[in-house]
Amino acid sequence: DRTTFAWLCDVYVPREARGRGLAKALLAAVRARMEEYGVPRVLLVTSSAQELYRSVGYDEVEPGKWMILPLG
Repeated sequence: DRTTFAWLCDVYVPREARGRGLAKALLAAVRARMEEYGVPRVLLVTSSAQELYRSVGYDEVEPGKWMILPLG
């Protein structure tokens, strides 16, 4: 069996630590690891952080909700 996607959930940076690039660093690490494992896509659901995910390459699948990051 081969993995067809990774599910990303519960990414959180405390308010006092925001603005330092921590979320982008976490997402870059997730992307690198999933590419290393050969996972073809990462899926998530968010209504509050779409701009963040768009900024690192995710696309909306369902506006205001589902997003996808195609890999490799």
